[in-house]
Amino acid sequence: MGPSTESSWSIRELSFDDVDFLAALHLAVVARPKVSTLIAQPVQDLLESGSASELRLRPVVGAYQHNILRIGIVGVESPGASNVMLVPFELDSQVELEGGLLALRHAREMAGDYGISLSQVIGPERQSKWDDILQEAGFIRLTDLVYMTRTVCNDTANFSRRLLGRDQRWVTCSAETEPLFCDAIGRSYVQSMDCPELTNDRTVQQSLSSHRAVGVFDPATWFVLADGDQPQGVLLLSKVRREPVMEIVYMGVSQLARGSGVADLLMDQALRITAAKATSLILAVDARNEPAKRLYARWGFVEIARRAAWIATMCSIGR
Repeated sequence: MGPSTESSWSIRELSFDDVDFLAALHLAVVARPKVSTLIAQPVQDLLESGSASELRLRPVVGAYQHNILRIGIVGVESPGASNVMLVPFELDSQVELEGGLLALRHAREMAGDYGISLSQVIGPERQSKWDDILQEAGFIRLTDLVYMTRTVCNDTANFSRRLLGRDQRWVTCSAETEPLFCDAIGRSYVQSMDCPELTNDRTVQQSLSSHRAVGVFDPATWFVLADGDQPQGVLLLSKVRREPVMEIVYMGVSQLARGSGVADLLMDQALRITAAKATSLILAVDARNEPAKRLYARWGFVEIARRAAWIATMCSIGR
């Protein structure tokens, strides 16, 4: 696609073969917030290697002034028709912000052309000049995300393990059990306090595909807690690449099982699995979800950062 021009800026979509492709990636990730390294690290790896990777990066958009690349915005696509936009929040001058708006608008439009139905941006918690830019580009501030962590010792399971009820059992992920996982996640969405706005924008299958793309997927660390044949809760764990860290990618309890101790069983399972594979466990939770934050605090998690979560859907930008 040819460049689009407005004011003093020229906006171009870049492919891997373009000479400025890696430079645009660098501009997009160089000032990422620390808690976003899980998103930006694979892009950084590509920068260091300078060779093609399994990442699907699209769109990659460059904003030029006088034929010089000044701004890069990168979409990191994941299964489930979604992507995360890496945005250079260090831009500050009015001229740079103008270029950032044009590039972000172009990136969002191109994402729609690629079949992306949900784009996300993780930005600073506090008000910034980019807030107006994101709104003008069709993004909505969904909520603030609270990032939490705790250290996990090898002997954690010895003193924290909880017993399952007579008919309760853990089910791991496989092709045969995937319908059970979809059912469990769907039940956990009912009256959920964790980003409930997203439940209407994506199917459960899309969410499951997106979760599978986080970190190092291992079906043996994905669990449904079932009581007989009824799912009560779901726990999806993933190993962070090259780090002794596990992440709770998703955890949810069905509406009918809330308040019965299922959440504590899920947390205990998360710690036991982490103790065998890593030294710390991390998660992110909607800042509005007070019951979940109390649960995590009770299990020894501490807050390390907050970030604003912005989303844009086809509906929100009128496509």
